[in-house]
Amino acid sequence: MARFISINFGNLIRKLLTLSVCVIMLVGCDNNDQISQARIKADELLNDISLGKAYDAFPEKYFPVNQTHALMDELKIKCDFANRKGAFINEYLQETSNGNRISFIYEYYLKCDSIRFIITYKLGKDIELFEFNLEPIEKNNSMITRP
Repeated sequence: MARFISINFGNLIRKLLTLSVCVIMLVGCDNNDQISQARIKADELLNDISLGKAYDAFPEKYFPVNQTHALMDELKIKCDFANRKGAFINEYLQETSNGNRISFIYEYYLKCDSIRFIITYKLGKDIELFEFNLEPIEKNNSMITRP
């Protein structure tokens, strides 16, 4: 004699849906936490540049030491970065096949010029400075979502 198991598919689907939502929320929270940590790092980096002690924040695998030192010295001395005027503009999340990256965009009026700073971190187990780009404020940039 065959026995049939009665399954309440509605209840099963509801439980699976609830589990899926919880997993998505946990992943999203982790991503938001990493973005918050990266933003803190970006703000600290800018502060360290103004103090002239940002050299160690630039991983050598992405940033040649001699170029990093020259740029940091120029920003501190020639541009008077400590007395910058301006602020954070917005962040821009990039989802790539090699992992997620977050860029923070700042615009500052300096003694030497008006410059947009785009500071990009790789997200993941370790949050790592990946790119540090400077461009004129007048240049259009598709990453700016709140001009």
